[in-house]
Amino acid sequence: MDERWQKMNLTGLPAGIGNNVEEFSSWYCGHAERVRSLIDKNPLQTLVEIDIEDHMAGTRMAEMFGVEEQCWGHANVNANIHPELDGDEVGLAMKFHKEKRRDSKQAKQMKGSGLRAGVVHNATSNYSDDGDDGESDDDDYDNNYNEKDEQNGNDGNGLYTDQYEIENERSVSTFRNRSCFIAQKSNITKSQYGQLSTPFINLGMPKMGSSSLHKFFRCGKVQSSHYLCKGNGFDESRTCRQCIVNAIERGDPPLASCGDYDAFMQIDDGSNLPQISHLKEIHEEKPNATFVLTFRPIEDWYRSLSNWPPKKMYASMRDRMQKANIPGFPSGRGKNTDEFAEWFCGHVDNVRNFVAQNPSHTLVEVDITDPTVGDYMAEAFGIKSSCWGHANANPVLKEKLREDEQNERDDIDLVDAEKVDEGESQK
Repeated sequence: MDERWQKMNLTGLPAGIGNNVEEFSSWYCGHAERVRSLIDKNPLQTLVEIDIEDHMAGTRMAEMFGVEEQCWGHANVNANIHPELDGDEVGLAMKFHKEKRRDSKQAKQMKGSGLRAGVVHNATSNYSDDGDDGESDDDDYDNNYNEKDEQNGNDGNGLYTDQYEIENERSVSTFRNRSCFIAQKSNITKSQYGQLSTPFINLGMPKMGSSSLHKFFRCGKVQSSHYLCKGNGFDESRTCRQCIVNAIERGDPPLASCGDYDAFMQIDDGSNLPQISHLKEIHEEKPNATFVLTFRPIEDWYRSLSNWPPKKMYASMRDRMQKANIPGFPSGRGKNTDEFAEWFCGHVDNVRNFVAQNPSHTLVEVDITDPTVGDYMAEAFGIKSSCWGHANANPVLKEKLREDEQNERDDIDLVDAEKVDEGESQK
């Protein structure tokens, strides 16, 4: 196709141009800028920009177009180049990680704003092409990219393994019995079921089920926000975290200007956490709010932070949180599971103590790995249990789990086959 395009004398790409990435990128950039300029001049039209490799693309498309998120997926993959993919983006992330990193380095040299997807916008919106979104999309990943992933424990497929897992196995047992690692269902009584006061505000940590909570409440017809609080654009100014900070800096209540929501399921941006730094201000505005606090096995949480986002051309959420200087978690902390576990434990204790001192709030603690969590959520919030389900799972880790399970089945089949052969030989 590239050779045919070079001969077609396309608008902005005259015949003979397109011999390398730079020439194609310059043409693409010009096209993007022309489209944006056209929309600016014709405000009755709306432009939706989509980065198809953004791991939150499905969620964004679902929210904007009202179509089920599972309808999103890659199609029309070139089977001659990637015969093993069969349209599987997980395979793409795992098998072509190094190629992606190479392309990322090249992309850094291309400064045109037309090369990055921005926001839903028209002439009345303030356009920004530096918008990121999702549980981990809060920074400019290019600035945080670490070229020495393999030396730091990344196995080249986007998975942190070996030294991290060995290092952390030693203390896994210590995370089983302390109360700060165990969700308490006794915080609410049956008389409160279905009668909890809004807004519902998630005070849990990133990668602790916020997407699942958001989908649960939306399924239950509760107006819920997740990461974004202002409009459908994806620049930082529309995040809940930035909205809260801006309001507090103006001397205003933190949530009043952040949308007419009955549920705020992610108010942090992955490394800046208002649920820690601005809990007092949230309480003063919403003294009867219902707080939600999520739990999962700490070793699983640490592994999830270490492997998110699944495309490891970007710094992991764990690495970024280590540098963020979060209250109770100063820069440099977070080198292992123990340090993350102690920080999490401190956060749980602080939230429980805060609610004990301010009993106008109700605290709902949720173990997202509990097989009965759907029934518990249904009783507590009066929403059908079928609305509960895991969302925003790491596809790379899920693929690794499937491979491990298949290897285990293959080993069993091999042992069974050897037993059959042995029996036949004895005959």
